[in-house]
Amino acid sequence: MSVPTSQYPVSTTFNFPHSSLALLIGKQGSTINHLHSSCQVRLILPGREEKKNEIVVHGVSREEIEKARKMIEGIVGKEVTPVTTNTPSSSSSTSSSSSSSSSSSLFSSLANAVSSSLSLSSSSSSTAIIGRIYNIPLKYHSLIVGPQASSLHSLQQTFSVILSVPPAAQRSPAVSINGAADAITRCIEEIERRISFQCSTSPLQRVTLQVKQENLGLVVGKGGSNLQAMEKQFNVAITTPRKEETAAELKDILIVEAYSLQSIHLLRQELEKRLMQAVPLVEAYSNAENSAVKVEKIVLKRDRGGGEISEALFFPSSTAFDRLLQFLSSPLSSIDIAVFTLTDDRIVRVLLSLHNNNVKVRLLTDASTADAEGSDIGAIAAAGVEVRVGGGGGGAGGGSPLLMHHKFCVLDGVCVLTGSLNWTRQASSGNGENVIVSNEKTLVKGFVSEFEKIWESQGKKYTKSKSIFKSLLG
Repeated sequence: MSVPTSQYPVSTTFNFPHSSLALLIGKQGSTINHLHSSCQVRLILPGREEKKNEIVVHGVSREEIEKARKMIEGIVGKEVTPVTTNTPSSSSSTSSSSSSSSSSSLFSSLANAVSSSLSLSSSSSSTAIIGRIYNIPLKYHSLIVGPQASSLHSLQQTFSVILSVPPAAQRSPAVSINGAADAITRCIEEIERRISFQCSTSPLQRVTLQVKQENLGLVVGKGGSNLQAMEKQFNVAITTPRKEETAAELKDILIVEAYSLQSIHLLRQELEKRLMQAVPLVEAYSNAENSAVKVEKIVLKRDRGGGEISEALFFPSSTAFDRLLQFLSSPLSSIDIAVFTLTDDRIVRVLLSLHNNNVKVRLLTDASTADAEGSDIGAIAAAGVEVRVGGGGGGAGGGSPLLMHHKFCVLDGVCVLTGSLNWTRQASSGNGENVIVSNEKTLVKGFVSEFEKIWESQGKKYTKSKSIFKSLLG
């Protein structure tokens, strides 16, 4: 069987271990069939008698071939590297077509099963091929794959799915499953049973906690009993330092992953109770919405290499929001915030990153919104940020008949952001809003003075009588 070059004009030859062909083909061609339908590619495989360690992938574009390559790596649990890439006009296309024709026998033997499956998929919505990405803690990936990809192979064969686990070097939690909806559900349920962890498509929140080496035994328990019990109770994944990690900064930490910051906070409280000492938060990270991407800091002060800053940002606009995050990420020493309500997790992650990098963060908010449903104030305070509440509009907990309705912040005492924008997703993506940014000295001085006045005269230290947490996940 030949591949029509008019439909699949690009081809790439990849190094591929012949011993993994069975994994790539799957039961009755199910795995390769899913790969074809998911990536708009066609694969040419060597015959069993050829013992060639390469495959040829034909696709509608280079992007589709790259997508297929990543899925293939996940299927077999090994790196797949390109050897040559050809188009119909390439001078080297002859060698590719020769390889394709010599290996077409096995491809042809799969054609009937593949065509039958494709016809079933197109004629029945219950068997339509879909894809889902589950964010699963890295510590469980080896259990999903198993020795020589045996567990991964078993899952794919049992549930007729394509299961793609990213290579360890990528440090990505994203595990993709392609197949019929009910097959994906049954597959993930089996994975959950094997790893004793409830998986989700929500982004993972990862926090590094400081626990001294001499206390790790109390955390882990005999045979890991304490650690496993806490993981099950709070649905978190806890990673302890490996014995070969000798650096002090690696030995005195725990890495905790969960879908909810509330779960991590409750675990932290449990650890502090067991150890009878504080468990500081060292670092926080989420794999949502490029939260790990570092942004270039803006020089805020005019006389330290920076120029005049005078900008107006208008919303809704993703470009304006990215610029807002860039400004919020730029202070080197302090950020003072007065905002009526805060529920946007993307902003919260920036503030936690600043706090964890020794930037002084002070947050002033209204008493009536601090514990409202969806508020991230409790999560920020739990991370150690200094939070005070003011206003309240005469309600319970408020110290003023007025609302603390400001929406401004001062960066390093030299630059101010102010405008109509509340720090919520609705405001930035669903409302007509604005933010003005300026480092004009007289203007900034007024905001610095106003913040200090409210902070000292109206602000009360924020405390919580009950835990009302919202996950820092988008």
